[in-house]
Amino acid sequence: GLMASISASEFFRIIGSEVSDTFLRTLDKEYMFGILSSAENAAFIILKTESYDNGWAGLLDWDSKTLTRDLYQILTSLKPDTELLTKQFDDLTIKNIDTRVLKDKDGVVRIVYGFLDGERTIVIAGSKQAFIEARDRFNIPKPISR
Repeated sequence: GLMASISASEFFRIIGSEVSDTFLRTLDKEYMFGILSSAENAAFIILKTESYDNGWAGLLDWDSKTLTRDLYQILTSLKPDTELLTKQFDDLTIKNIDTRVLKDKDGVVRIVYGFLDGERTIVIAGSKQAFIEARDRFNIPKPISR
């Protein structure tokens, strides 16, 4: 079979995401999409941004708008209910990493994102466990103090 590689921004366009062009322009072409079978089949996306500030601002803007609608089903293989689609993300520190999380009505983290190295590497995951496993498996350097 012929493998076609698509860039991170093409991936977000193909899935119909409404993430801002400003954010997409900060991303490296290369990205990784994976599923961790041990983490309730939760998926993760690893992105690299050229600018921490623009990357973080773009993510915050996206989480206040369509991030849940754009990524929930891809990351969890579940359809989001109306309540989840209207819920706000919260701040949460996971393993010393500042993250933003979307929790369901039972308080379970359903989407989590953050900068793994405090600078360029963004992980968006469909569970807290998937986020932690993505960090552990890819031996991403510990956050640098800003």
